[in-house]
Amino acid sequence: APAPAPPRVNAGPIEAATLAQLRSGISAALFSDDKLALVRTVATRNTFTVAQVTSLMTSFAFDNDRVAAITILRPRITDPQNGFILANSVTFSKDKKAVLALFE
Repeated sequence: APAPAPPRVNAGPIEAATLAQLRSGISAALFSDDKLALVRTVATRNTFTVAQVTSLMTSFAFDNDRVAAITILRPRITDPQNGFILANSVTFSKDKKAVLALFE
């Protein structure tokens, strides 16, 4: 099997059309594991702004899945100084703290 392509280096954040396809795929997936596997796959080859990650969070029904997705995407976020904004994507205090801790 061919080796996977390396991540794009110094490329801009994920394109709007690709982000929309990712959002649709996440929404269509029935199980949390499938949703997060999709995020993992796309994260290997793309970078994201905090605003883009925020937009993805509406595709997840549960806070624990949102925290897991943010954790996966954290190393690929191009503007981590804005990471605090993602705490608003979750409901519960413990989840907000977990998200904030990713950006400390």
